[in-house]
Amino acid sequence: MKTYTARILILVLFVITCLQVSADAQQEGNARINELLKKLEAAEKEDSNRIKLLTALSYEYNKISPYDGIKYGIEALSLCEEQHWEKGVARANSAIGANYFSLSDFPNAYKYWLTALTINEEQGFNQGIANHLHNIGNIYFSQKNYTEALAYYTKALQLGEKTGNKGLATHSYTAIGNVYAQMKDYQQALEYHFKALALDEENLKKSIGKDADEGQNPKGNIAADKLNIGSVYDDQGNYDKALEVLFEALAIKKEIGDKNGLARTYNLIGKVSLDIAESPADETSGKTTKGAKEASLRQAVAYLDSAVTIDKEIGHLDNLQKSYQYLSDAREMLNEPAEALGDYKRSVVIKDSIFSLERHTDIFNLQKKEEIEEKKREMEKQKEESERREYLQICGVCGFIVIFIFAILLMRHKKVDTKIIDVLGTLSVLIIFEFVQLLLHAQIEEYTHHNLVLTLICLLVMASIIIPFHHRIEHWVKAKIGHHKDVEHKH
Repeated sequence: MKTYTARILILVLFVITCLQVSADAQQEGNARINELLKKLEAAEKEDSNRIKLLTALSYEYNKISPYDGIKYGIEALSLCEEQHWEKGVARANSAIGANYFSLSDFPNAYKYWLTALTINEEQGFNQGIANHLHNIGNIYFSQKNYTEALAYYTKALQLGEKTGNKGLATHSYTAIGNVYAQMKDYQQALEYHFKALALDEENLKKSIGKDADEGQNPKGNIAADKLNIGSVYDDQGNYDKALEVLFEALAIKKEIGDKNGLARTYNLIGKVSLDIAESPADETSGKTTKGAKEASLRQAVAYLDSAVTIDKEIGHLDNLQKSYQYLSDAREMLNEPAEALGDYKRSVVIKDSIFSLERHTDIFNLQKKEEIEEKKREMEKQKEESERREYLQICGVCGFIVIFIFAILLMRHKKVDTKIIDVLGTLSVLIIFEFVQLLLHAQIEEYTHHNLVLTLICLLVMASIIIPFHHRIEHWVKAKIGHHKDVEHKH
């Protein structure tokens, strides 16, 4: 009886804490985003730093609003493609894929992550290769194809260990632990999850005072480890340990403002509460009181309702489907058949949506999705307009060069003052310089990434090649059509 009393007290305390979690988490989560948005306003329109900020925003919004994350990721991707910056293209694809994954849109997540993986392989970037092997493994895991998932996770782990990258290793430990948990090999699952936790705690100590990499958050990784460990304890029937670890994870999720993580934490604590109600008789008293069972079920409904609220807001369909499923079970045990049936139907609808590879519309946030499509169209239109302007400029310069050469040929039978030739020569070198710059514009940007010093060096190299060539042509023209005023004429 004491065990159930302790559990109920813990659950009640948690509910009280939950009342302020949502607001605090929103404030914490927006702090980093507000900082990035301020920097974005000050960044140049086509500066490489702007691309990095857009990509960082895409990763940050993944936690609280994946649709916004996709929007910023698409803008970053458009700029990278325009500037032919392959490394940036890979990062932007990675961020967009992460947001689609949060929306349980696995076909799009796979498409963007596979693109990023291909670019990383072409560049020999091992960290990116391992990250996206891991990400694709996550897609197979979500589709319950554990054999393929384990194969991808193992490849990622081997690459992480080969390069000595502990960050890659800890992600793989976590993923492999999740696979073993689904295969009900709980001992191996805990072994891998505790390996991940040890590495993440070590990484947190090393990262103090340093900026975390894009998409990385040491505290968030620790919270994820604790969620995984709590889930395995729940599967083992060790509910007290499960709640203890999940509350620790909740405190971290609240601190870092991870709404996605908060929803999953609510979901798991609700599931543990449901499992407590479904568990056999209390070992101490030999029986389960009706009041204790109902209290656990009511707490389960409260936590799962909180998870549903956040999942609806951010569009996290996978977690939402699970929450409705657990809610249906809890309400059926509470003898609320109408509510149980409604939650069950919602769960089935979302599950069908998640596992349909030809899903054309999302269940939630259609307005946001339309904004993303509009942003895509706008980016494509801007790109076409930019290409059209560049084409017209090149055509205009080519036309001017032809006219200029034709004019020189017309004047070859006449003597022209050398001052006029000097003016024409200066004009010609400017035209040639502009023409070459237009032709090499994309290559220069790809090499310099808008770095002013590197751009200046490239322009100086161009000038050092063009000017001597120009002087030779100018001497030839003066020899053909030049006329000096101080030359004596024959009488």
